[in-house]
Amino acid sequence: MIRRQSDVFYTMIISFYSRSPKYAWLSNSAHFKFVLDGKEWDSVEHYYQAMKFVDEEWQDAVRCASSALHARKIAKSWGARVRRDWRTEKMKVMGKALYAKFTQNDELRERLLDTDDSLLAHIVSSDLYWGVNHDGEGANLLGEMIESVRQSLHQISA
Repeated sequence: MIRRQSDVFYTMIISFYSRSPKYAWLSNSAHFKFVLDGKEWDSVEHYYQAMKFVDEEWQDAVRCASSALHARKIAKSWGARVRRDWRTEKMKVMGKALYAKFTQNDELRERLLDTDDSLLAHIVSSDLYWGVNHDGEGANLLGEMIESVRQSLHQISA
């Protein structure tokens, strides 16, 4: 089940996934360009998958993938080449990409702020690290990280 600190209260739960009718824009696969590390990225997924590799040529191959799904497939096929420190760095990479996505796009920033204090639940059955399944089981780290970006945006706009 989705676990939260006891002092956190949510007005509602917003469930999202890459094809959700109303909230697909929260997904890492959503096509919203941003610039990070001096390069333009088509989605958070492109950036996240590319950063699994140290070699810039491999990063660029993932960055130029035709879709977020294609970027993920390329990175998965190169699994043996993943950087050694990925387990310790992946949260930083994801946070950096999410922050760029929501701060560099005015429309997304406003949409995120409009979610107020809702719990953001990334619905996915295949990755209970980043999301939760339909029974609410999973860590939902993506939802929590987007909530953290939202909190930062609230503080900036206050």
